[in-house]
Amino acid sequence: MTVAENVGYGLDVAGVKDPERRQRVNAALALVELEGFADRRPALLSGGQRQRVALARCLVTEPSLVLLDEPLANLDVHLRAAMEREFARFHERTGTTMVYITHDQAEAMALADRIAVMDRGRILQLATPSVLYREPADDTVARFIGEGMIVPVAGVARDGDATCTADVFGHRVRMRCDAGARIGGEAHACLRDNALRVVNGATPGVRATITSIVYQGGRFRLDAAPERAPGVPLHFGVAEPCSLRPGDSVTLAIDDGWVLPGSVTRASGR
Repeated sequence: MTVAENVGYGLDVAGVKDPERRQRVNAALALVELEGFADRRPALLSGGQRQRVALARCLVTEPSLVLLDEPLANLDVHLRAAMEREFARFHERTGTTMVYITHDQAEAMALADRIAVMDRGRILQLATPSVLYREPADDTVARFIGEGMIVPVAGVARDGDATCTADVFGHRVRMRCDAGARIGGEAHACLRDNALRVVNGATPGVRATITSIVYQGGRFRLDAAPERAPGVPLHFGVAEPCSLRPGDSVTLAIDDGWVLPGSVTRASGR
């Protein structure tokens, strides 16, 4: 079948007739930027174009439930962004339930009301994008979502319903914690790169050595090794210009952290 026949197949099954059928097919092709391709055959299309035909065929029928298995995998960056926006508009306009499978967490964060993080067929956490980022359930979710850094913390003590203080590499830090979690002793915490910043050496903080610097367009990603635990890597961002170099010593303030639920253990003798 031609591109137009492929896209309109679901409408044919549903009994939609021209001119409505033709209008909806043309609108769907415009949506995926395939105007002028209506009469082409599959052999004349690239892999990405075929995938866009499949997307148009799916969306043209405005179904009540859509399963999308990595639908943007073969598209260029510009078209991916355009299709993300269109998926969001389609969902808002129709209320269609969309189950969207992807390995790209940026796609998931941009589109989802709720995200299920899976590992080896098991759901580790089901939550909104914000909760997944700010309050991961365990170290696997924390590392996967936003490249969270997992660090050991000691002397954990609650100082509010959902806050506590803890020692991180010898530096006392105030952190967030689950209001219902058992708190006290030792645990693991998730740190995000936007919670780490370089401060003056006279300011209390974690002493670390810069191990690598990567330019990322307008900012640099810096990897560092804490002096008290060189095997626990840290990373953070610095806007350009950046005068730091590998081997430099810095002091890092930690403005936020999340004590991972279930990681708390009572310190011996307490």
